[in-house]
Amino acid sequence: MSKKPYQNIIKRVINFILVLLTSISITVTCLVSFNQGKPEIKITSKIEFSEDVFDEEGNIKLDLVPVVNDIDGGQIPENVESQNDETRAEAARGYTVDITTPDTFINATYGECIYLNNPYGSQCYNTTALLMENQVGYYPSTCGTGGAKGIWDCRDYNARGNGVTHYDLVYNPEDLRKGDIWVSHNGEWGHTGMVADSPFYLNGVLYVPLYSTNQGGRNCELGGQSSNIINMSTATFSGGLRWTGWDYLFEQPIDPIPISNCAKWHVEQGDTMGKIMLECENTIQYGEAMNNYAKSWYSLIIKPGQSVYDGWRSENGVGLYYNDDIEHRIK
Repeated sequence: MSKKPYQNIIKRVINFILVLLTSISITVTCLVSFNQGKPEIKITSKIEFSEDVFDEEGNIKLDLVPVVNDIDGGQIPENVESQNDETRAEAARGYTVDITTPDTFINATYGECIYLNNPYGSQCYNTTALLMENQVGYYPSTCGTGGAKGIWDCRDYNARGNGVTHYDLVYNPEDLRKGDIWVSHNGEWGHTGMVADSPFYLNGVLYVPLYSTNQGGRNCELGGQSSNIINMSTATFSGGLRWTGWDYLFEQPIDPIPISNCAKWHVEQGDTMGKIMLECENTIQYGEAMNNYAKSWYSLIIKPGQSVYDGWRSENGVGLYYNDDIEHRIK
C-alpha cells in the first residue's frame, strides 16, 4: 500500500499547526459571580502571556504579545455613571501616575492590579479611568450601561470637562496612535484600554497593541486581572479618545532651510525646485522644508522680487519661469 495518503495527511496537520501558532486567536469572556459577597472572575480561556515583552530599549516586542480576536472587559461600578461636570471629578479615587508619555504610564502600572474601589476588581475600565483621572481629573462615564463599551456611547461627554474639550475622537482604527484610549463593543460589556503602539496588519486583519487590565494577565486577589499588553483585533472597534495633552509628542519637526551652495540659478526648460535643491544642497527634502527652500529663491527677470513659493501660490501657479534668473537669499 502506498504511504503517500498518510504523508499528505501528516503535512496537512503540520501546516494547520504552523498557521495556528502564527496567529493565535483567543476568545476571553469574563463572568462575574459572587461567593459570600466577594466577586469572582471566571475566565473561559486563559491567555498565555510572556513576561518579557520589552526589549533593552523599552520597546514592545510585538511577536511575544498574544493575538486576541475578542475580549469582554466585565462590569464596572455604577456609582460614577450619573455625575455632572462638577461632581464627577470628586469620584476619582485613584492615585498619581507618571503620564509624561504613554510609555511612562505603562511602565508605572505594568503587571499591576488596578482596583480604584471597583467592586468587581481589576477590570479594564480601571485602566482607562486611572489614565483619564491623571490626564484631566475625572473618570469616564458609560452612560449608565455599566459596561466599558458605554464609554463610546458617552464619547462627547467624556471628551470634555467643564466645557473644555480634552480629547479628540478617533473613528478609524487605522488612525489610532500610541496613547489613544480604545473602546470596543464586543461581548456583553465591551473592552477598553490604552493603545500601546501603532496598528498593524496580520493575515489581512488589522490589530492594535492594547494595554489594559482584565485581558489575560495574572488573576488579582480582589477579582479581575493585572495589566498587560495584547494584540487586539480591531473588528469590534467602536472608537477612540485622543488626549490633546500628548499632541506635542507627535508633531513633526520642521526641517531647516538648507544652506545653499548656489548664489544664482539660470532656469532651463524642465527645471524644478527638487532638481535645484539636489544639485545645490546634495539633498531633497519635501513638505515644509521644500516650501521654506522655495521661499528663499527670488526671481530677478520675469517676476522681479517674487519668490518661487509665492509664484506657486499665484493665479497661474508657476514659480519657476523658463530663461529666468533666480537668486538665493537667506535672511
